[in-house]
Amino acid sequence: IMEVENIISDYKKTLFDSLSDPYAYFEDQETSIRILLEVGAKEDPAWFFLRSQFNWICNLINEDKDFKEKD
Repeated sequence: IMEVENIISDYKKTLFDSLSDPYAYFEDQETSIRILLEVGAKEDPAWFFLRSQFNWICNLINEDKDFKEKD
């Protein structure tokens, strides 16, 4: 039973990691969210995805702003 729980835990981590990838296909991210909801993830995968996207966009804006300030 512990081995199965470890496999599921590793799979959840992999799915959450995939939600952090801003270049992943939306359909894949949607599938990851659905699976995580079905297996009872402790953290809401939809909010995790949205926070990841928000942080990625903010970083892009800051990088662009920093680049323009150097000119």
